[in-house]
Amino acid sequence: MNTTLFSDILYFLNEKENTNLTFDYSYIISDMENQKLTAGYAAIHEMGVPHQTLKLLREKLIDVDETSVDDISLAIKKAQPLIESFSRVDRYFIKAAKL
Repeated sequence: MNTTLFSDILYFLNEKENTNLTFDYSYIISDMENQKLTAGYAAIHEMGVPHQTLKLLREKLIDVDETSVDDISLAIKKAQPLIESFSRVDRYFIKAAKL
């Protein structure tokens, strides 16, 4: 299982305090991963596009100002043939975010 330092710390504190609480780390971990995104991609993530789709976009879109949602959106529009090669799920999230 892949853990993060943050989840390890929470687990340790829970064990140390012997509270027998359970934690769902997924939201916290997702939020921390979001902090690694550039401003433009972080904003797109907030629009509901998952990390896997963002990773694919970042790999495929070149020479894009990653701090600008407008520039990323324009690059997506210009790269429609490329976007059409993405999976149906990835295309769904891109379309749902109205990019």
